[in-house]
Amino acid sequence: MTTNNSVNNSTSLQCIICFFIISGDNIRIYTPLFANGTFTNLLVILSVFFVPVGILCYVARLLTSADFLLSKFKK
Repeated sequence: MTTNNSVNNSTSLQCIICFFIISGDNIRIYTPLFANGTFTNLLVILSVFFVPVGILCYVARLLTSADFLLSKFKK
């Protein structure tokens, strides 16, 4: 039982380390972009990010409330 727990802890630690490595690279890339941009530039960047996210959320809501999909998943 303790062996399985130590494996889970090791996997979690590897995941956390990988997350910080990837996040550090993002901070290095995007900090100058936001720091040197104008307000208009920032609005364009945020719009390009949030509009597709909103579209994806809307499509996901449509798909989860579709009756034809619901009947197939209940089988």
